[in-house]
Amino acid sequence: MGRTWRRRRSRKKNSSISTALNHDSMIVNLTRWMTRHNWNNETKLKLSHFKNTGRGVTCDRSLMIEDTLIEVPYALMITLDSLEGVGEVVVTPNGEKLTIHDLLSLFLVIERHKGESSNWKYYLDSLPDCLPHLPWLATSSEIDLFPNTLRETILNRRENFELSWKRSKESINPRWKCECCQTVGHRVITLNSFIWAYVMVNTRAVYVDPNVVRELSSSKWGNILSDEPSMALCPFLDMFNHSNNARTSATLVKSDGKWVYKLITLSPSKRHEEIFISYGTHDNIKLLCEYGFFIPHQGLDCISWTLSDTLEATKMKLNERQYKFLKTRKLDDSLYIDCNGLSFNLKAALFVILNPFISDWCSCVFGNFPSGCSSQEMQELCRKLLAWKANKLLGELQRMENYGSQRSETFRNLLNYQNYLLVLVDKMCDKYNV
Repeated sequence: MGRTWRRRRSRKKNSSISTALNHDSMIVNLTRWMTRHNWNNETKLKLSHFKNTGRGVTCDRSLMIEDTLIEVPYALMITLDSLEGVGEVVVTPNGEKLTIHDLLSLFLVIERHKGESSNWKYYLDSLPDCLPHLPWLATSSEIDLFPNTLRETILNRRENFELSWKRSKESINPRWKCECCQTVGHRVITLNSFIWAYVMVNTRAVYVDPNVVRELSSSKWGNILSDEPSMALCPFLDMFNHSNNARTSATLVKSDGKWVYKLITLSPSKRHEEIFISYGTHDNIKLLCEYGFFIPHQGLDCISWTLSDTLEATKMKLNERQYKFLKTRKLDDSLYIDCNGLSFNLKAALFVILNPFISDWCSCVFGNFPSGCSSQEMQELCRKLLAWKANKLLGELQRMENYGSQRSETFRNLLNYQNYLLVLVDKMCDKYNV
């Protein structure tokens, strides 16, 4: 959703300075098309270009908590019910099912190919041609240089895409031809066109109640859909940018007898300033991998370690009983330090590491936690962890910076993120006197 690929910077006072886009032909055509299909812009939302976030949404009045931001008619959304045209394109001779993400991606490819003859032309024109800087879109040689902590997540994202492309490609009806130009299916649905569509769905789709969607749908996709129809594309709503400080509520509701997708703000905003929504409570790793951007100093940043990292950094060892205790109670995961200090699991892990001979760790960890471990000992281990992480990040950063001059923008974006992480660790090192 939103212009999510822009490199975000910390919000400054001049971030509200904007240039109105009222006369942009793409926006004029989009809003006119939506109005013809019963969209009422009751909040008088406008699109503007902001210095720090690029294209975003504003309005001429201040918004209060529980004000409605936007109501988009269900008929204007691309949902399961919109996919009837894809039925001629898709066949599944081997009985393999497709996900709602697959089907929405195929729909976008086909409608985009139709160009002027597509009923969704004005919405498609509002979608960017350029892709966000998603790490999984980097080259294989670039991914090889990414930090181990990120690489696994990135490779999982790439595998998810490759499986989606495999399912979709194998489902194309060999007899189908485009109605507007008679081009055969495999020349319409290409790898490049599918990458674009898959990313648009992944970064812009909203959640919709699948029970409501099924109730409203006349579609016959039940036999081919492998998951719930809980994703949909929503014109104009995907223009809102994300902020972790924003709070919103979204749902499908009936309004004057018709279904609409209603977005309510749970946080106030001043007139003429950019209106943000929340894509979810995401840390920067999630934002980077899902949307291609990160937000410095957003408050959800943390520095994390694996259990093996922790042992290596502190030069400590676990006996079998310690290891089993941490593993069975899942205290070997979510080991991090954030702006609030040590995570519960990190405190517990360090406590167990420092106290190998206590017979009842459970009572200490889940009861009177501070007993058996001095704050000085804990602080010393924290200093070792942070020093180890700083050296690790510096090594990863130097390796990435030594990469040749032919760096993709995605690679540069991740390089910026690594630099930011190093600054974050340095600040935490200062806090713990490393």
